[in-house]
Amino acid sequence: MKNPAPVTRIIILGNVAVAVLDVLLTLGQPRTDSVVRQLLALSPANLLDGAWWEPFTYMWLHAPPVGFWVTHILFNMMTLS
Repeated sequence: MKNPAPVTRIIILGNVAVAVLDVLLTLGQPRTDSVVRQLLALSPANLLDGAWWEPFTYMWLHAPPVGFWVTHILFNMMTLS
């Protein structure tokens, strides 16, 4: 893997941190959305209610943390770098 630019490193660290936080907040509650997911995931209803940030933050939470979430985030971050 080549050495990513500083901004790319920040994006990668942010993505991994949010993914891990989402998993930790849903441990033992497989079908429950975490508070992080409720605030940052893209929801048309929330967007219409004024959650203007969701089009920018949904990149962190576009897939639920089940199954092969580690592989999913790994390949996404490798693509960024």
